[in-house]
Amino acid sequence: MKTTVNMFCTERPAAAEALEPAGAERAPSASSPSGVSGDNPVLELQHLLDIADDTGGPALALQFLNDFFGLQQVRLSRLLADLADGEPAVSVDAVLSLHTASFMAGATDIAEHCATILPFIAARNFTRARVQAAALQQSVDALTAAAPILLEHAEAQLRARTARRADQGRCPERG
Repeated sequence: MKTTVNMFCTERPAAAEALEPAGAERAPSASSPSGVSGDNPVLELQHLLDIADDTGGPALALQFLNDFFGLQQVRLSRLLADLADGEPAVSVDAVLSLHTASFMAGATDIAEHCATILPFIAARNFTRARVQAAALQQSVDALTAAAPILLEHAEAQLRARTARRADQGRCPERG
């Protein structure tokens, strides 16, 4: 089952998230950290779980997530500057960089914003691309503000999963 993590450290199955209407805003919580507004940042941990599986443990997946959080604002700034310059090739490169990293980290909201911007760049409609980038910036800002909590929870989930798998390897299954 795919797991999502929001900034309030709760889990919910991905199927439950699919039941929410597309684009529906989640109600802000009174316990939300300052500086976070709008939708609660959500990470889908499946890609990080895959990285952990491929590398034999959570260390590289957690390093990737930490680096991702650290570079989000840099990637966004690059994209905004490139959109302001109206250069299609560098703007496409910037949006794809942000999209790919976001997708791999499970930040699907940011990846979806990037996917929305890309056709406007291709059509050389930089005015519309910049409008869409404003919504992207809000999502990146919210994710950046929630990064410490999200990283902590992702670490707990990855380490717990690794421990469960290790326990399963030691104990024969009963049928």
